[in-house]
Order: sequence, then structure tokens, then C-alpha cells
Amino acid sequence: MVVCLPFATSTAGQPCKRQDPFDMKVFKRGPGTKDNPNLIPSHLEKRMIGCICEEDQTHINWMWLHRGDPKRCECGYWFKIVDAKPL
Repeated sequence: MVVCLPFATSTAGQPCKRQDPFDMKVFKRGPGTKDNPNLIPSHLEKRMIGCICEEDQTHINWMWLHRGDPKRCECGYWFKIVDAKPL
């Protein structure tokens, strides 16, 4: 659970409005095909993600995603970086 602290402010000095400004929440995978990959928001050119390939899996498959280069996990799901909302 992410908590927006009452004393946290944005760069403009406004109160924090986003509950998850760094997009650390767990995403449910969608179709994840090469033509319709799972979209991962990022402010940077690359991002590390973890895929829990099977429901009862006890480990996470970590991988680096690079902007403009969709990547396939060992389980067959595809992922792609998209622009994240501004902080």
C-alpha cells in the first residue's frame, strides 16, 4: 500500500495528488502478444520489471526494458515502455 503523506509536495509546491508517483504498483498482465504488448509506464529510457510467470511461482523473473524495444519474458508475455504521466 502506498500512502501519500500530507507533508509531501510536488515540485510546484502543490500537495501530492498521485497515490503511486513512481508506478511501483503491481500490474495484472493483459494479452501480452507481440502486436499487443503489456504497456509499462516509465519516465526514463529503461526500466527494470519483474514478471511472475505463473500464479503459484515462488520467484520473480527480472528483466530490463528499453524504450522502443518491446521484450518477451521467458513465459511468452511481451512488454513495452510507454510515457508515464508527469509527476
